[in-house]
Amino acid sequence: MLNRYKIFFVSLSTITTIIQANNMESLFVQDISKSTLMTSQKSFESGTHELKNKDDEIQTLFVAFGYNFESNTNYNFFVNASVGLSSYNTNNPSAGLVGDNADIDSMVAELGGGLRYKINPESYLSIGASLIYSDFKTNYIHNNDMKKDDKKIIDNLYTNSSDALTYKTALSYDYNKTINNHNAYLKSSLAYYNTEVDNLSETSSSVLSYLKIGVYSPELLKILNLPFKTEVYLQETLLGGDISDNMDMDNFTTVGMAFHLYTNTIVPLVDNVYFDANYVTGDNIDAVHLGVSMSF
Repeated sequence: MLNRYKIFFVSLSTITTIIQANNMESLFVQDISKSTLMTSQKSFESGTHELKNKDDEIQTLFVAFGYNFESNTNYNFFVNASVGLSSYNTNNPSAGLVGDNADIDSMVAELGGGLRYKINPESYLSIGASLIYSDFKTNYIHNNDMKKDDKKIIDNLYTNSSDALTYKTALSYDYNKTINNHNAYLKSSLAYYNTEVDNLSETSSSVLSYLKIGVYSPELLKILNLPFKTEVYLQETLLGGDISDNMDMDNFTTVGMAFHLYTNTIVPLVDNVYFDANYVTGDNIDAVHLGVSMSF
């Protein structure tokens, strides 16, 4: 009888350890997914993001490219790509204890494409897919006492994985209209992401969608004989799935202004160079971004 009880308790302990390991693995994959999405997607701006409730900070820098192939019909193909770098630091790691410290430094590259349909001269509907590759380095510092088994699980997670693949599908809508020499636009997107980390069985599924409205001024003046315009915009971003749980919020708002200098008469490949300033706010995010960008 005693042997039966011993076997029962050993089995229960084993099951508990497996459940705990799977839970920590899932939380770790969610952190990798969050870092990947914030380093490659237009829903997020390059810059420093502070997450108020978790003592997290992530610094990102990425550039995105897109090209629409010419077509004699209302349909045309497009390709898109992006590359980015990020550094994510937290004193409240998802798979760990408050007060421990975790770092995830990532290099992310995305390549994709799709089909765009011209509804009318002012609006387009697009459907596309992308593959996002993330090469990351991780580090975990234990500042608290932890069970030996849990510590071993976390150390294995942070030392045995170094890259991830994210599969993305997206549906987008763009609308542009000129009103009194002002170019108004609306952009919207709904995208689904599934992230797999090498050597791990758990995956992460997230949804990002945004609605952005803005307006370009007419030409205000010339600088070095180049047209100068301003742009104001407002964007609302919605989060769903694992990224919403991980970031502890469902949405955030971006308000911004940009100053455009159109340079294609001097540099044919560069349409314009612009200075962009925006403010991001939400239940668990706060950021001010300043940057110089180019469109091609």
